[in-house]
Order: sequence, then structure tokens, then C-alpha cells
Amino acid sequence: MPSVKGLIEERELVARERVESLRDEVDRLVAALWEVEATQGRLVIAKETVSQVLSESGRPAVAGLLSYRPPSLPGRPGRSRPGAVR
Repeated sequence: MPSVKGLIEERELVARERVESLRDEVDRLVAALWEVEATQGRLVIAKETVSQVLSESGRPAVAGLLSYRPPSLPGRPGRSRPGAVR
């Protein structure tokens, strides 16, 4: 018959392994989110630059086509992320 202490230690080990697995997954997701946010930021800047160049060249109708803004990614307000463009 296993001891109570032994059973608790087994459960603790399983929980510790799950915590580590979840932390690894969170790290992977945060890195992916930062990458996508950086890409989104570069695209916003590119769109604004093209719009400005086109409007300065006397083609405001074409510049208006670039005014579409896709919905922003869901995030957690108040958290700073390196490279994030807000």
C-alpha cells in the first residue's frame, strides 16, 4: 500500500511538469504575438507612408483606398510589449 506522502509527491511531480509545459507554451505564444504585432506595426507605417506619398502627388482618391484598418489583435491592456505599436 503506497503511503499518503508518496501519493502526494507523485501528484506534485505531475503538477510541476504541467506547470513547466504551460510556461513553455506561454513563452512560445508571447514570442509569436510580438512577431505578429511587429509586422502589424510595420504594415501600418507602410500604409501611412504610401497614403502620404500618394496624397502629396495629387492622387487623393487612390490614397483613400488605403484607409482600411483591420481590427486590432486582442491583447491585455496595460501590458507593455517590446516593439509593440499602439
